[in-house]
Amino acid sequence: MKNMIRFFKVFKRILGARIYTLLALGVLAAFFEGLSISLFIPLLKADIHNPLKRFLDRLFSIAGMHPSFTFLLILIFVLFCLRTAVLILTAEREGKIMKGFLIAARRDILEKIFQADYGYYLSRKIGYFNNALTMEIHNISFLFKQFSTVMVSLLFLSVYLFLALLVDWKTILVLGIIALFFMGVVRKLNAKISGYSIKTTKISGEFQSFLIQALSQFKYLKATGSFRRVFNKIFEQNNLLAQLFYDNRLYSAWGEYGFFPVVMLVISAIVYIHVALMGRPIVEVLFFLFLVKQVSDKLITVQSNYRKLLNYQGSLFLFEKIEKELAEQMEISSVNKVAAIKESIVFRDVGFRHGDKLILDNVNMEFHRGLMTGILGPLGAGKSTIFNLIAGLLKPSAGGIYLDGQSYAGLDFASLREKIGYVTQEDVIFHDTLLNNITLWDREKKKELDNLLNSMKERCGLDIWGEFMKTLPRGYDTVLGESGLKISGGQRGLIVFLRELLKKPEILLLDEFSSAMDEGAELWALTFLANTGRDRITIMISHRLTAFKLCRPIYHLLNGKIIETHNNYEEFRKRHQI
Repeated sequence: MKNMIRFFKVFKRILGARIYTLLALGVLAAFFEGLSISLFIPLLKADIHNPLKRFLDRLFSIAGMHPSFTFLLILIFVLFCLRTAVLILTAEREGKIMKGFLIAARRDILEKIFQADYGYYLSRKIGYFNNALTMEIHNISFLFKQFSTVMVSLLFLSVYLFLALLVDWKTILVLGIIALFFMGVVRKLNAKISGYSIKTTKISGEFQSFLIQALSQFKYLKATGSFRRVFNKIFEQNNLLAQLFYDNRLYSAWGEYGFFPVVMLVISAIVYIHVALMGRPIVEVLFFLFLVKQVSDKLITVQSNYRKLLNYQGSLFLFEKIEKELAEQMEISSVNKVAAIKESIVFRDVGFRHGDKLILDNVNMEFHRGLMTGILGPLGAGKSTIFNLIAGLLKPSAGGIYLDGQSYAGLDFASLREKIGYVTQEDVIFHDTLLNNITLWDREKKKELDNLLNSMKERCGLDIWGEFMKTLPRGYDTVLGESGLKISGGQRGLIVFLRELLKKPEILLLDEFSSAMDEGAELWALTFLANTGRDRITIMISHRLTAFKLCRPIYHLLNGKIIETHNNYEEFRKRHQI
């Protein structure tokens, strides 16, 4: 009962007053069924004396009716039709409510994930979120169906129990005492099933995380023959899930089928005592047995559906947990919207720690509008961390960042990020057409794209993009494959580069953007950046020194510190005798 109350409160919070509508429909359906069943007593015309028979006789007497056999049959049929119509309406309402929930919940959780603090996202596995957005939210819709079924079954159980009490309350009291004995066994079974549900949700998230990582690294694992070792890790989780499924099914079977022999024993005892020993009319006993059988069936149905409900309660707990976490980790929006970037971004004595590790130490840098700034250094020097700080994904542990003289700490990061173009080291390519990958499904940008490409061709004197398009069998409608596996790394880099230029960013972050390009493509891209960079801050990270030819200044990082600052590439080249 405690769990049912908790489920009710959770669904009341999720669904609002609509849950009361479903409850009212369930009460109405139970009323119609109870009334129709009661009418079988006058229909039998037997020598029956119990409170229910007296109540019906008095009801018809007050109405001035002496219902005929035919009238009673018709009335029973009509009541059953009404009961069926109400149950169908209930199912339709459930379906509509869950349809709305599936749409709203996934949208809400996904939006909140992207509004959450970046550090929180890094602290969780991708499988954790993927599992919540796919399996667990879907499981909640099934859980609600089971919850609704339990609620309706309880209402029907109450009706039949009430009718049975009116017919023979003494026998029902004895049966209730017997039932209490078995409730302890039922509670233990339910506790086992509940535990398996929570474990299954946890293991499922870990399984999906490893599975996603394995499939995302398909090329490497297949090319190197390393997939077997990764598979062993995945199969460990898979074996645990299978064992939990087996254990859960075994205990569920005991709960679902184990009580039927007891029910039949009780029914046989009732018939023997009432007919053989007490001499009561067989018709009255059969009607009472029908009520007892309905009570036991409904009770078993309630328990069966309740156990199914417990199977998925882990999904509900996870959903609540993610909602709470995301609410706590939401980025705080500010009234200081970034309307435009006029001058510069300045780092003043910026430090950043990740746990106990110092990533940046007392970094001072300036990035000015109209200039292309270069950052170089070995792996782990802190270059990508600088980009994450500029995008507001991370916050400095020390010092401050200033945009046009205003502290980053007071900015609205959502409005800032709308002005950022970011070419990351990992080419972000979706399994869709070339055009959709460039425009991110904004078809109206096709004309802007054509104008951009024409401008690039005129300014650079090269048609790198035209050469690339000749290799595509369906042009802009060519599907690029998962993560762009059907095209080369350099071509993926061109697509991502164009996507960010099409955004017309005021801050352009380029993290190894030309690493997979050939010299011609790199020159084409750099020339265009130099010719069109007056209205933006452009910052470039690269291991290829040729990428810095048009940069000034160039910052050289080592172990989180700036060890050199060069005004231009020529100064850098001479210093290092390149």
